[in-house]
Amino acid sequence: MEQIVLETLEGEGDALTRLQQMCDRISQVYEGGEKPCLLAALLLGSAKEVFQPQLYGMLQTWINAIARVLIAAGMDETLARQRGENGVIAIQGALMVSQGLGDTAPFQRVIYQLPQELCRGL
Repeated sequence: MEQIVLETLEGEGDALTRLQQMCDRISQVYEGGEKPCLLAALLLGSAKEVFQPQLYGMLQTWINAIARVLIAAGMDETLARQRGENGVIAIQGALMVSQGLGDTAPFQRVIYQLPQELCRGL
């Protein structure tokens, strides 16, 4: 999480550049949508009870990191937080849909479009 998301979002460049870099790194980790989503596996079934506190913290950290980038670019704090949540939802949802369909196109489309969507209005 730190290497994939936090270091990228805390790096150099404007908001769009940093969010594009985050999406590029996530795409690499999930091999363009070929690799299944570990979060989904840990949040479903009996594993949730064991890993929920750690996953909660990780998701909050990811959402907050996206929000900080957007706030620094001038976005309202509430909207930035919502966009951070939407970003994580989009990535994780796209991974699950791509796995279910056996087609990486949904994941790749979300990864490509997400930085612009998160920065919309800046």
